[in-house]
Amino acid sequence: MSENVQYDHLLGGNQELPGSIQLFHFTAARCKEIQTLKQSLVSSKGTKLAFQKLPTHMRRRVMSHNAKRLPQRLREIHLNQLKKSGLGTKQKRPSRKYRRRPQNLLAEYARRQRRCKWLETHIWHAKRFHMIEKWGYKLPYSPCDKAFRACYRASAKHCLLEDISYIGCIEITAQENYIIDQFSKICDKNVNMGIGAKAFISGRREGKLTLFTNGIPVTDVNFHWMPKNHNLTSTLWLWVHAASFNSILNLLINLFNLHFQNFTSRNCYKNCEDNVSLYDLRYELNRFRLTGPLSHAVLQRSLVPANLQNENIGDWFKSYINENLQNIFTNQIEYWKCLENISSVSEISPHIIIGLIANDPRYNMPKKRTKILTNNSHMPSLNIIESLPEYLSQSPIWSDSVRKYVKDNKVSSSYLCELRRKLLIPGTDLDVPPMLIPYLLVQRPGNRSGNIGFCSGWDIILPSGWAQPTWLTLIMYGARAGGLREAESISFEMGLPSILEPDTESGETEDVRCTNLYRQRYFNLPPNKRVNYNKFSITSPFECKWKVLLRDWNCFPIGAKRFYVLRDKKLLHMIQDTLSKNSQLGKLDVNFQVPYIVPVRLVLEKKGCPMRYSIICLPKQEDLQKGADIKELKKTDSNQAERSNLRFSHKLLLKKLSRYRKRCRLLGKDYIPKVNYIEEYKRKIENLWIPDVQSEIRQSCSREIIGWPLRLQRATSLRAPAWLEGPEKDYQQRKIRPGVWSRRTAEAIFPVLVN
Repeated sequence: MSENVQYDHLLGGNQELPGSIQLFHFTAARCKEIQTLKQSLVSSKGTKLAFQKLPTHMRRRVMSHNAKRLPQRLREIHLNQLKKSGLGTKQKRPSRKYRRRPQNLLAEYARRQRRCKWLETHIWHAKRFHMIEKWGYKLPYSPCDKAFRACYRASAKHCLLEDISYIGCIEITAQENYIIDQFSKICDKNVNMGIGAKAFISGRREGKLTLFTNGIPVTDVNFHWMPKNHNLTSTLWLWVHAASFNSILNLLINLFNLHFQNFTSRNCYKNCEDNVSLYDLRYELNRFRLTGPLSHAVLQRSLVPANLQNENIGDWFKSYINENLQNIFTNQIEYWKCLENISSVSEISPHIIIGLIANDPRYNMPKKRTKILTNNSHMPSLNIIESLPEYLSQSPIWSDSVRKYVKDNKVSSSYLCELRRKLLIPGTDLDVPPMLIPYLLVQRPGNRSGNIGFCSGWDIILPSGWAQPTWLTLIMYGARAGGLREAESISFEMGLPSILEPDTESGETEDVRCTNLYRQRYFNLPPNKRVNYNKFSITSPFECKWKVLLRDWNCFPIGAKRFYVLRDKKLLHMIQDTLSKNSQLGKLDVNFQVPYIVPVRLVLEKKGCPMRYSIICLPKQEDLQKGADIKELKKTDSNQAERSNLRFSHKLLLKKLSRYRKRCRLLGKDYIPKVNYIEEYKRKIENLWIPDVQSEIRQSCSREIIGWPLRLQRATSLRAPAWLEGPEKDYQQRKIRPGVWSRRTAEAIFPVLVN
């Protein structure tokens, strides 16, 4: 065998290669080879199909026969593959529903919002989320893909984005002292600081308040003042949850003795004697929530501060600005740029409000979705972070004329796309200058103890009409969208109480809705598939009967009409200190005049996931021993024989009615259905399955019952049963062995009694 002939002279060959080449001439000489290589990379010559090039979460089964469900860059390749395989490439004729689509789509959307209002991001969410009807809105509940763990990772390590525009805003304008005096009548100083506290009165921070009517709690609201100016009146914004918005609105109307103004285009209520005005801003403002350590980085890239020295500045800004406001807005932008490289939002002063004037976010939107990371190489000093400029929360968004102008003069997205298409060099600036948009940024510090900074982030307040562009820009910079399920999970992980407490009107409404839903699901099952709760000594499987339980514990005084959740921070700290010292609650020198239930947090050591409406019992002495087998003994059902007899007689009645119906049909007589018999049977049989117990809940099982769980942490390793919280989707429930107490490692919030 001959030896291999070398080519390079360094290895014994006769060819000497140059030490350097000219890149331009080298590329031009091999232009055809480069073009062929590029074409081979684009075209698919292997065994992999076109839709198999996509990541797993983007694949759909319908892609195999519908090329339009693929990205545009892969459609031609997919059609060529279909031709080679002998399958037809002709698409199916559009459905009849598509052919009958409305001519005026906006009018059709307005018609569909008569019963339930939509968020401005509804169209985006409806394509990607399970939507539910709640509190008069059509709201996103959870993503369609398996995203429970991904959303948790986003809130803990990245950025989770939520549209919380269902939290409406109420504006109150009056003299400052008059507002503070009136709100003192519906607030409790032992629960929260008042709206006149020094930390909030300047308008630099957002506060939280619990409102009461006749001593009965209504709900918790967030509030912040407009920065003080030379006007004689002050302006206060209240952010109210949709479940209690009408109740709070009626409470404020009665408090300030307001009357509706018909001659204004806005929802306005006024009291001319005391010079008080109230405006409903539900449809004039939007609110987004960013949670996670990267929320600040996403917000910094999405909202680019405006150049106030530019000659092509917006028309509304020229008429709004003056020399004093020019300096204020310049200081705001400089402070916002100083915060660019902070590692976490929790490093900023808690609950501060920053006013920001930014460019149209569509001008800053990336072409592809990118993940933004923090840059900790140039950390700002602590003095810069703590030195808050004066009038930091001043913003044009407080003016209704500015909000109306930026909404009415918004440039359409289709027009911007057309301008980009006509650019000679893609990526260059457009000839049309961006519109300036006013924003308010509210800092959320997250956990202040334990895992410090967990679930910290920003709330963005923006004018209506700009929710969709801002939302898309935040998504393109790496934020992950979440729904009501994620909001509830974050609230639980932070240890915050539920906004729908059981002693409020909205909480009672939610409890009734869940009870009816659970009962309906239970009785839709055939009798042999229903859990017989009577055999497990569970007297109230689908309802938390707090009044009955309080009466059993002799905690419901004679004449008392309702119970309350203990919110007094001083008393809660006293109870916590007493429990931490292993003392008895009876040693507390406190006289409770009304029945209270206390929210507590229990940590279960072993596996398991308790379902909603499980019971919380006091353990026996033998239960505390190591290795104890904790079980509830099965009992006999005293109603079983009566149910069988009632069902047998009902079947005989149905046969009799069937014969009578056939006889009437043969004789030509009118048959009148016996609906009352059916309804009476349904009521009796349901009462035999789940008796309506009005006493003896405390001693109903072998251990004394002290409460029920209201909020449960779902295990991330399991698919959570979504019907627990009421969405219209059925998932397979996790089965727990009957007779054994289920345990779990996560934490749960349970209300118990104060005896």
